[in-house]
Amino acid sequence: MLNMAVIDQVAILFIIMAIGIIARKKKILTDEVKKGVTDLILNITLPFMIIASFNQKFSMDMLVNAGAILIFSTSIHTISYFISKILYFKSTDDRKSVLRYLTVFSNAAFMGYPVLEAMYGKIGVFYASIYCIPVRVFMWTLGVMLFTSKKEGNYLKQIFFNPGIIAVIIGSIPFSLSIQFPIIISNTLNMMGNMTTPLSMLMVGSMIADADIKKIFEGTVFYGAFVRLIMIPIVVLTVLKLIGIRGELLGVTVVLTAMPAASFTAILAGKFHANEVFASKCVFVSTLLSIVTIPLILLLI
Repeated sequence: MLNMAVIDQVAILFIIMAIGIIARKKKILTDEVKKGVTDLILNITLPFMIIASFNQKFSMDMLVNAGAILIFSTSIHTISYFISKILYFKSTDDRKSVLRYLTVFSNAAFMGYPVLEAMYGKIGVFYASIYCIPVRVFMWTLGVMLFTSKKEGNYLKQIFFNPGIIAVIIGSIPFSLSIQFPIIISNTLNMMGNMTTPLSMLMVGSMIADADIKKIFEGTVFYGAFVRLIMIPIVVLTVLKLIGIRGELLGVTVVLTAMPAASFTAILAGKFHANEVFASKCVFVSTLLSIVTIPLILLLI
Protein backbone atom coordinates (compact mmCIF):
# COMPACT_ATOMS: atom_id res chain seq x y z
CA MET A 1 0.00 0.00 0.00
CA LEU A 2 1.34 3.42 -0.93
CA ASN A 3 2.57 5.42 2.05
CA MET A 4 0.07 8.20 2.78
CA ALA A 5 2.96 10.54 3.53
CA VAL A 6 4.05 10.25 -0.11
CA ILE A 7 0.52 11.01 -1.30
CA ASP A 8 0.47 14.06 0.98
CA GLN A 9 3.78 15.29 -0.42
CA VAL A 10 2.65 14.84 -4.01
CA ALA A 11 -0.60 16.68 -3.16
CA ILE A 12 1.48 19.57 -1.82
CA LEU A 13 3.34 19.78 -5.14
CA PHE A 14 0.08 20.11 -7.03
CA ILE A 15 -1.20 22.75 -4.58
CA ILE A 16 1.94 24.78 -5.31
CA MET A 17 1.23 24.24 -9.01
CA ALA A 18 -2.25 25.71 -8.45
CA ILE A 19 -0.65 28.72 -6.77
CA GLY A 20 1.48 29.15 -9.88
CA ILE A 21 -1.67 29.17 -12.01
CA ILE A 22 -3.18 31.91 -9.85
CA ALA A 23 0.05 33.92 -9.83
CA ARG A 24 0.19 33.80 -13.62
CA LYS A 25 -3.47 34.78 -13.98
CA LYS A 26 -2.90 37.69 -11.59
CA LYS A 27 0.12 38.74 -13.72
CA ILE A 28 2.52 38.30 -10.82
CA LEU A 29 4.46 35.75 -12.87
CA THR A 30 5.00 37.91 -15.94
CA ASP A 31 6.92 36.67 -19.00
CA GLU A 32 10.05 38.40 -17.74
CA VAL A 33 9.69 36.92 -14.26
CA LYS A 34 9.03 33.45 -15.70
CA LYS A 35 12.19 33.60 -17.81
CA GLY A 36 14.23 34.76 -14.82
CA VAL A 37 12.86 32.07 -12.51
CA THR A 38 13.39 29.36 -15.14
CA ASP A 39 17.02 30.45 -15.58
CA LEU A 40 17.40 30.53 -11.79
CA ILE A 41 16.14 26.95 -11.49
CA LEU A 42 18.16 25.47 -14.36
CA ASN A 43 21.42 27.31 -13.68
CA ILE A 44 21.50 27.64 -9.89
CA THR A 45 18.97 25.90 -7.63
CA LEU A 46 18.72 22.58 -9.53
CA PRO A 47 22.53 22.15 -9.81
CA PHE A 48 22.77 22.90 -6.05
CA MET A 49 20.07 20.30 -5.41
CA ILE A 50 21.97 17.72 -7.48
CA ILE A 51 25.30 18.41 -5.75
CA ALA A 52 23.58 18.20 -2.35
CA SER A 53 22.16 14.78 -3.28
CA PHE A 54 25.73 13.44 -3.63
CA ASN A 55 26.63 14.57 -0.10
CA GLN A 56 26.15 11.18 1.52
CA LYS A 57 28.23 8.21 2.50
CA PHE A 58 29.55 6.25 -0.46
CA SER A 59 28.40 2.65 -0.75
CA MET A 60 28.98 0.02 -3.39
CA ASP A 61 25.24 -0.67 -3.51
CA MET A 62 24.58 2.95 -4.49
CA LEU A 63 27.24 2.76 -7.18
CA VAL A 64 25.76 -0.45 -8.60
CA ASN A 65 22.26 1.03 -8.49
CA ALA A 66 23.48 4.19 -10.23
CA GLY A 67 24.95 2.04 -13.00
CA ALA A 68 21.66 0.19 -13.35
CA ILE A 69 19.72 3.48 -13.51
CA LEU A 70 22.08 4.69 -16.23
CA ILE A 71 21.47 1.53 -18.28
CA PHE A 72 17.69 1.75 -17.76
CA SER A 73 17.58 5.38 -18.83
CA THR A 74 19.70 4.83 -21.93
CA SER A 75 17.62 1.82 -22.95
CA ILE A 76 14.26 3.53 -22.35
CA HIS A 77 15.17 6.61 -24.38
CA THR A 78 16.72 4.63 -27.23
CA ILE A 79 13.79 2.22 -27.54
CA SER A 80 11.25 5.06 -27.21
CA TYR A 81 12.96 6.90 -30.05
CA PHE A 82 12.48 4.01 -32.47
CA ILE A 83 9.01 2.98 -31.26
CA SER A 84 7.75 6.57 -31.59
CA LYS A 85 8.34 6.33 -35.33
CA ILE A 86 5.73 3.57 -35.50
CA LEU A 87 3.23 5.12 -33.08
CA TYR A 88 2.73 8.29 -35.10
CA PHE A 89 3.34 7.20 -38.71
CA LYS A 90 -0.02 8.67 -39.83
CA SER A 91 0.67 12.15 -38.43
CA THR A 92 1.85 15.08 -40.54
CA ASP A 93 5.58 15.86 -40.33
CA ASP A 94 5.20 19.03 -38.24
CA ARG A 95 3.13 17.12 -35.68
CA LYS A 96 5.07 13.88 -35.87
CA SER A 97 8.27 15.56 -34.66
CA VAL A 98 6.40 17.02 -31.68
CA LEU A 99 4.71 13.72 -30.77
CA ARG A 100 7.94 11.74 -31.08
CA TYR A 101 9.83 14.23 -28.91
CA LEU A 102 7.24 14.16 -26.12
CA THR A 103 7.26 10.36 -26.25
CA VAL A 104 11.02 10.16 -25.78
CA PHE A 105 11.50 13.01 -23.31
CA SER A 106 9.53 13.59 -20.12
CA ASN A 107 9.60 16.58 -17.79
CA ALA A 108 11.96 14.68 -15.50
CA ALA A 109 13.83 17.65 -14.07
CA PHE A 110 11.05 20.15 -13.39
CA MET A 111 8.54 17.62 -12.00
CA GLY A 112 10.47 14.38 -11.55
CA TYR A 113 13.02 15.69 -9.06
CA PRO A 114 10.41 17.20 -6.69
CA VAL A 115 8.23 14.06 -6.74
CA LEU A 116 11.22 11.77 -6.09
CA GLU A 117 12.49 14.03 -3.32
CA ALA A 118 9.06 13.70 -1.70
CA MET A 119 9.18 9.91 -2.07
CA TYR A 120 12.79 9.02 -1.28
CA GLY A 121 14.57 12.16 -0.09
CA LYS A 122 18.15 12.85 -1.20
CA ILE A 123 18.71 9.36 -2.55
CA GLY A 124 15.81 9.87 -4.95
CA VAL A 125 17.38 13.06 -6.30
CA PHE A 126 20.75 11.29 -6.54
CA TYR A 127 19.37 8.50 -8.71
CA ALA A 128 17.29 10.99 -10.73
CA SER A 129 20.43 12.99 -11.55
CA ILE A 130 22.06 9.81 -12.85
CA TYR A 131 18.95 8.96 -14.89
CA CYS A 132 19.06 12.40 -16.50
CA ILE A 133 22.64 12.06 -17.83
CA PRO A 134 21.50 10.20 -21.00
CA VAL A 135 18.56 12.61 -21.21
CA ARG A 136 20.93 15.57 -21.60
CA VAL A 137 22.94 13.74 -24.24
CA PHE A 138 19.93 12.54 -26.25
CA MET A 139 18.14 15.87 -25.95
CA TRP A 140 20.84 17.60 -27.99
CA THR A 141 21.39 14.73 -30.43
CA LEU A 142 18.38 12.49 -31.09
CA GLY A 143 16.01 15.16 -29.78
CA VAL A 144 17.22 17.89 -32.10
CA MET A 145 17.35 15.43 -35.01
CA LEU A 146 13.61 14.86 -34.59
CA PHE A 147 13.03 18.49 -35.59
CA THR A 148 15.79 18.84 -38.16
CA SER A 149 17.82 16.63 -40.47
CA LYS A 150 21.04 17.41 -38.66
CA LYS A 151 22.35 18.00 -35.18
CA GLU A 152 22.49 21.50 -33.81
CA GLY A 153 25.94 22.98 -34.45
CA ASN A 154 26.90 23.49 -30.81
CA TYR A 155 25.19 20.40 -29.41
CA LEU A 156 28.41 19.10 -27.79
CA LYS A 157 28.73 22.35 -25.88
CA GLN A 158 25.08 22.07 -24.83
CA ILE A 159 25.71 18.56 -23.50
CA PHE A 160 28.98 18.94 -21.63
CA PHE A 161 28.49 22.48 -20.37
CA ASN A 162 24.95 21.87 -19.19
CA PRO A 163 24.64 22.94 -15.52
CA GLY A 164 23.03 19.60 -14.63
CA ILE A 165 25.93 17.59 -16.07
CA ILE A 166 28.48 19.88 -14.40
CA ALA A 167 26.66 19.43 -11.08
CA VAL A 168 26.79 15.64 -11.42
CA ILE A 169 30.55 15.80 -12.09
CA ILE A 170 31.17 18.14 -9.15
CA GLY A 171 29.04 16.06 -6.79
CA SER A 172 30.48 12.71 -7.85
CA ILE A 173 34.06 13.64 -6.93
CA PRO A 174 33.63 13.99 -3.13
CA PHE A 175 31.03 11.19 -3.17
CA SER A 176 33.41 8.69 -4.79
CA LEU A 177 36.18 9.73 -2.39
CA SER A 178 33.83 9.48 0.66
CA ILE A 179 34.44 13.15 1.48
CA GLN A 180 31.63 14.83 3.41
CA PHE A 181 31.05 18.54 2.87
CA PRO A 182 31.58 20.83 5.88
CA ILE A 183 28.33 21.82 7.62
CA ILE A 184 28.42 25.36 6.27
CA ILE A 185 28.73 24.06 2.69
CA SER A 186 26.16 21.27 3.03
CA ASN A 187 23.63 23.63 4.65
CA THR A 188 24.15 26.16 1.86
CA LEU A 189 23.67 23.46 -0.78
CA ASN A 190 20.53 22.20 0.95
CA MET A 191 18.99 25.64 1.39
CA MET A 192 19.63 26.60 -2.22
CA GLY A 193 18.56 23.21 -3.55
CA ASN A 194 15.37 23.20 -1.50
CA MET A 195 14.13 26.18 -3.51
CA THR A 196 14.01 24.04 -6.65
CA THR A 197 10.83 22.17 -5.77
CA PRO A 198 8.47 25.11 -5.08
CA LEU A 199 9.91 27.22 -7.90
CA SER A 200 9.60 24.35 -10.38
CA MET A 201 5.98 23.67 -9.54
CA LEU A 202 5.15 27.38 -9.73
CA MET A 203 6.59 27.41 -13.26
CA VAL A 204 4.59 24.34 -14.27
CA GLY A 205 1.46 26.06 -12.94
CA SER A 206 2.22 29.22 -14.89
CA MET A 207 2.61 27.17 -18.07
CA ILE A 208 -0.81 25.59 -17.53
CA ALA A 209 -2.32 29.04 -16.98
CA ASP A 210 -1.10 30.18 -20.42
CA ALA A 211 -3.02 27.57 -22.38
CA ASP A 212 -6.45 28.17 -23.92
CA ILE A 213 -8.48 25.27 -22.58
CA LYS A 214 -11.19 25.76 -25.22
CA LYS A 215 -8.76 24.90 -28.03
CA ILE A 216 -6.99 21.85 -26.61
CA PHE A 217 -9.60 19.17 -27.17
CA GLU A 218 -7.95 17.36 -30.04
CA GLY A 219 -7.74 13.59 -30.40
CA THR A 220 -4.09 13.55 -31.41
CA VAL A 221 -3.11 15.61 -28.37
CA PHE A 222 -4.80 13.16 -26.01
CA TYR A 223 -3.27 10.21 -27.84
CA GLY A 224 0.20 11.67 -27.28
CA ALA A 225 -0.64 12.29 -23.62
CA PHE A 226 -1.83 8.69 -23.24
CA VAL A 227 1.44 7.36 -24.65
CA ARG A 228 3.52 9.69 -22.48
CA LEU A 229 1.62 9.32 -19.18
CA ILE A 230 0.22 5.79 -19.20
CA MET A 231 1.60 3.49 -21.90
CA ILE A 232 5.32 4.13 -21.39
CA PRO A 233 5.39 3.98 -17.56
CA ILE A 234 3.20 0.85 -17.48
CA VAL A 235 5.40 -0.92 -20.03
CA VAL A 236 8.55 0.10 -18.10
CA LEU A 237 6.96 -0.97 -14.79
CA THR A 238 5.98 -4.35 -16.22
CA VAL A 239 9.37 -5.05 -17.80
CA LEU A 240 11.34 -4.04 -14.70
CA LYS A 241 9.18 -6.18 -12.45
CA LEU A 242 9.58 -9.14 -14.78
CA ILE A 243 13.36 -8.91 -14.53
CA GLY A 244 13.18 -8.66 -10.74
CA ILE A 245 13.73 -4.94 -10.15
CA ARG A 246 12.15 -3.65 -6.94
CA GLY A 247 12.40 -0.81 -4.42
CA GLU A 248 14.00 2.54 -5.20
CA LEU A 249 15.38 1.41 -8.56
CA LEU A 250 11.88 0.53 -9.73
CA GLY A 251 10.25 3.61 -8.23
CA VAL A 252 12.74 6.15 -9.55
CA THR A 253 12.76 4.76 -13.10
CA VAL A 254 8.98 4.43 -13.41
CA VAL A 255 8.23 7.81 -11.82
CA LEU A 256 10.56 9.62 -14.21
CA THR A 257 8.96 7.92 -17.21
CA ALA A 258 5.51 8.87 -15.87
CA MET A 259 6.21 12.60 -15.99
CA PRO A 260 4.37 14.77 -18.57
CA ALA A 261 5.88 16.07 -21.80
CA ALA A 262 9.02 18.15 -21.36
CA SER A 263 8.34 21.89 -21.60
CA PHE A 264 11.33 21.98 -23.96
CA THR A 265 9.08 20.30 -26.54
CA ALA A 266 7.40 23.61 -27.36
CA ILE A 267 10.71 25.50 -27.28
CA LEU A 268 12.34 23.23 -29.87
CA ALA A 269 9.19 23.19 -31.99
CA GLY A 270 9.33 26.98 -32.20
CA LYS A 271 13.06 27.07 -32.84
CA PHE A 272 12.96 24.58 -35.70
CA HIS A 273 9.66 25.77 -37.22
CA ALA A 274 7.57 22.75 -36.30
CA ASN A 275 4.00 23.10 -35.04
CA GLU A 276 4.63 25.22 -31.93
CA VAL A 277 0.92 25.69 -31.15
CA PHE A 278 0.33 21.94 -31.28
CA ALA A 279 3.43 21.38 -29.10
CA SER A 280 2.12 23.82 -26.48
CA LYS A 281 -1.21 21.99 -26.43
CA CYS A 282 0.57 18.66 -25.89
CA VAL A 283 2.67 20.04 -23.03
CA PHE A 284 -0.38 21.60 -21.40
CA VAL A 285 -2.66 18.56 -21.70
CA SER A 286 -0.05 16.07 -20.51
CA THR A 287 0.86 18.30 -17.56
CA LEU A 288 -2.78 18.80 -16.61
CA LEU A 289 -3.65 15.09 -16.90
CA SER A 290 -0.53 14.15 -14.91
CA ILE A 291 -2.30 15.49 -11.82
CA VAL A 292 -4.43 12.33 -12.06
CA THR A 293 -2.07 9.87 -13.75
CA ILE A 294 0.99 10.34 -11.51
CA PRO A 295 -0.85 9.29 -8.31
CA LEU A 296 -2.30 6.30 -10.20
CA ILE A 297 1.18 5.20 -11.35
CA LEU A 298 2.44 5.63 -7.78
CA LEU A 299 -0.30 3.27 -6.61
CA LEU A 300 0.85 0.66 -9.15
CA ILE A 301 4.45 0.99 -7.92
